[in-house]
Amino acid sequence: DSDTPRSIASLTKLMTALVFLETEPNWEETVSVGSCGQFAYGKIKTKDIFSAALIASDNCAARELARQTGLNEVDFAQAMNQKAKSLGLSKTNFSDPTGLDAKNISTALEVAKILREILDWPKARNAASQFYYEFSSSAGKHYYAKSTDDLLWSFIHKYPYEIVGGKTGTLGEAGYCLALAVEKDGNEVIVVTLNNKSDYLRFQDAKSLTHWAFNTYEWPEKND
Repeated sequence: DSDTPRSIASLTKLMTALVFLETEPNWEETVSVGSCGQFAYGKIKTKDIFSAALIASDNCAARELARQTGLNEVDFAQAMNQKAKSLGLSKTNFSDPTGLDAKNISTALEVAKILREILDWPKARNAASQFYYEFSSSAGKHYYAKSTDDLLWSFIHKYPYEIVGGKTGTLGEAGYCLALAVEKDGNEVIVVTLNNKSDYLRFQDAKSLTHWAFNTYEWPEKND
């Protein structure tokens, strides 16, 4: 069912990050973030907000990325939809930058295209493959943002495999979701699983599909 539209929860943040990246932000700029979610940030750098949104899937950080573009959430969602349209994603629609709205929908195939697009950005590729991220506010308060992608501790992130990017999403209407890009021997596979019944199953399915793809598909020889 790779073409069936479904709610995608926090996989939404992949498009949020992509639209934000295209504004060419000042990564060292210090901005004020209100207290909400899992962190009471205060004043932190833009690069820290971006990493918290992708690595820890923090909703406040995702909202702040949208706010930093100068758009309100409604207009930012429209910008996300315009980007989806430009990528030819006819079954994708966004209502907010966090994924908390169940009306953020896409298909497994179109999510895979979004992940492929954002991983062309080195900043996103780096963030989406980190186990954790540590940073401090201007006031000196230290934060530890742990990745929500448990597969970073699995066999598909050990030689000869390497996870080059991933994002989880969880919502009642969406189930347990995962988008994952894995490299082996210079080749890359993108796996997307939506509406899994449990946290465990989404990771098991992704591992199985990744292993199967690398052991089943034969890549054409690359020309020098």
